Amino acid sequence: MKGIRILWLLAIGLMFTIGPLAADQTPTPTCGDLDNSDSIDLSDAIHLFEYIFGQQPPLPDPSVADVNCDGKIDISDVTYLLAYIFYGGAEPCADCPPENSTQIVGTLTLAAGQSGDLAGTKVYIYKTVTDWNLFNPTMSVVAVGSGSTVTYLIDSVSPGTWFLDAWKSDSGWNFWTSGDIVGWYGSGSLGAPSLSAFSVTPGETKVINVDNMTVIP
Repeated sequence: MKGIRILWLLAIGLMFTIGPLAADQTPTPTCGDLDNSDSIDLSDAIHLFEYIFGQQPPLPDPSVADVNCDGKIDISDVTYLLAYIFYGGAEPCADCPPENSTQIVGTLTLAAGQSGDLAGTKVYIYKTVTDWNLFNPTMSVVAVGSGSTVTYLIDSVSPGTWFLDAWKSDSGWNFWTSGDIVGWYGSGSLGAPSLSAFSVTPGETKVINVDNMTVIP
């Protein structure tokens, strides 16, 4: 009986020791494993191809799709992944910056009641509101996907305070015009947009979603 009681005490001790650790563990996304199958194979390349062309929902962590680490998610990532799977090419993210690389990621979504296609929308970050007014962005990327929601990733961002907007323009002009689709991180309206500052710390992956994408009448 004494031996049984000791075993029970050991079991209870293990429950209290292991249980909280398991609950606190957050799986780290694996670069290239887009379908979360814990392996990288042809299904991931297909998933990535479909994601790029808007046939898959936005990824919780877009960085897993930038397998060639060029700061963009496009067909070159599919080619890179296929070379790894079938020809022994470099592993996904082998050429990426260190894991403490600072990034801004997120989604762009059309506001309620709006219709349009966000494919090709560009995302810009600015150091100051004055830079935004003068259209003097520090960095920009093209969002990935199509339809009412797309995803973006800006890599190798300098830590500090930033402002962000998104803009799809067919005119090529440096100011908003009728038919453009625009949005920004902040508040206000088309007639009086108010950009909100946000801070990014070294090594952080900052999530900034823009859900007010609006077509200019």
